[in-house]
Amino acid sequence: MTISRAAVRKCLPVMLMVSFAANADCDPKGVFRIVTVNMSPDIPKDSFAAKPKVAYRSGKYLARLEEAPDPANGMHLLFVINAPDAWTVNLLDKTGDHMVDKAESKDVHMLVFDPDPALGIPDEFSAIEFACEREFFASHDAVLVPLKSERRAMTKHQVSKGEWRITMITEVGSDIPWALMLAKSDRVISAIRYISYLSRPDIDAALFAKPEGIKFVEH
Repeated sequence: MTISRAAVRKCLPVMLMVSFAANADCDPKGVFRIVTVNMSPDIPKDSFAAKPKVAYRSGKYLARLEEAPDPANGMHLLFVINAPDAWTVNLLDKTGDHMVDKAESKDVHMLVFDPDPALGIPDEFSAIEFACEREFFASHDAVLVPLKSERRAMTKHQVSKGEWRITMITEVGSDIPWALMLAKSDRVISAIRYISYLSRPDIDAALFAKPEGIKFVEH
């Protein structure tokens, strides 16, 4: 399912996207609920882009992304995928778009970083996905580095390729992500802070069902 952010955000966002570099093995069991904040250097702290996003992920075909209200642009966006169906909803005016994926592969990938090839990010780094972060670092034999902090003991999990480096920070004794950073030549390009990272074995089908009470345009 090809998903990208277009004008007026009528399509699904970069976070939910298929790419040739995407990890075909990412198939999280149960349901993950992940709350993140974009703390990248080029994102103003008081901007809409820096507001929390809530993502749900289950297996290869189910995903949901809840954005914060954006009253300045008249939008409060919700994205729901139950492949091959995808719904984009503006909760403020109760309108939306419905798309059906006709591609051979119906896999949905929740990418952490923008896979824009113009950035030159190594393919394997672009392919890291929400709900499969730990598997990524384990499969790439990450180097573990203690991180000194006044508040808590932390560990950096680092994978490098050429001038690029990807880092996951966790608390000591935990493999739950606390932050994820992408750097080039020791300069941070993108940074994600995890506010919450929860999983449960049962699947709430309502999370991935067609949103009710919305007037949809078919595509």
